[in-house]
Amino acid sequence: MLNKLQAFALIIYADSAAFFTKTKTNWDTKKISGEIWSTLDDSDQPLPDLLRQFENILNITGKLANVEIHLVYAKNAAGRLASVPEALTELGCNHWQVLRLEPLLNRVRSVAKAPSCKECDEDWLCKFLLPVLESTFNYTDEALQVERAREEQSHQETKETLRDDIRRLNQEKVALQAYVESLQRPDIERLTTFLPAIYRNFWGIVSPSELALLSDNTSIPNIPSPYLDPSADTVMTIKKKLQKLPKSEQEKVRLFCKELTHPLKVREEMRDWLEDENG
Repeated sequence: MLNKLQAFALIIYADSAAFFTKTKTNWDTKKISGEIWSTLDDSDQPLPDLLRQFENILNITGKLANVEIHLVYAKNAAGRLASVPEALTELGCNHWQVLRLEPLLNRVRSVAKAPSCKECDEDWLCKFLLPVLESTFNYTDEALQVERAREEQSHQETKETLRDDIRRLNQEKVALQAYVESLQRPDIERLTTFLPAIYRNFWGIVSPSELALLSDNTSIPNIPSPYLDPSADTVMTIKKKLQKLPKSEQEKVRLFCKELTHPLKVREEMRDWLEDENG
C-alpha cells in the first residue's frame, strides 16, 4: 500500500531540515518558502511548524492523508522529534516512519561507491542516501515474495516427496499382496496329500512339477510312478483328516481347487466337502 502513495523524505539535522520528493526516476528537493534548507530555531515547535508549511505548499485535499513521509534524523536532532507524531496526526498523515540517519549513512558506504557525505549537501542526499532509503520502502513486499518463492519451492519438494512415498507404498503394497496370496495358498505337502483324494487320477492329469508351479513352490513333490489312486476307504480316511483341519486351512485347499482349470473329476465322496462354502 505504501508504494502507491506519494513519497517524501524529511532530513533533519540539529539546526536545519529539508524536504525531498520522490519522482518517477529520482529524488529531488522540495523547497519551503523558496529555500531548500529550513533553519530550525530553538522553539518547541520548529518541526510541527515546518510540517504545516509543507502541507500548505502541497495544497492537496485531505491534508497529508495521501502521502507518506520518511523522517530521517541525525543523532543530535533526536530531541526535536517529541512533538512530531501529534503534528502528523493533526495533519491527517497515517503513513510515516522515523529513521536514524547514521545507520543509513553506514549502509550507503557499504552498498554504494559514494564520496564522503557533507552535511546539508542536497545533491549527495538525492543521489546516494535517498535511493538507499527507498530500497527499504518495499522491503516487506520483497520479503513476502522471497517467502512465497521459498514456500512454493518447499511445496514442490513436498509434492515430489509425496510422489516418491506413493511409489514406494505402491511397491510395498504389491509385495504385501503377493505375500498375503502366498499365505493363502496351502502347503504343497498338504496338497500332495489331499488332491489325489479329492480328484480321480489326479497325478495322471497334473504333474508334480505343475503342482509346484501352481502352488508357487520351488520344491517339486516326489511322486512314485506309476501312481495308484487311493482306495475308497483311504479316500474317506483322508476326507476325515481334511475335515479336522481348521476352517481357514480347509478354505485354502478349497480355493486352490476352485482355481484349477484342468479337466479333473471330483470324487463323489469329496463333492459335498468341495461345495460346502461354510467349511
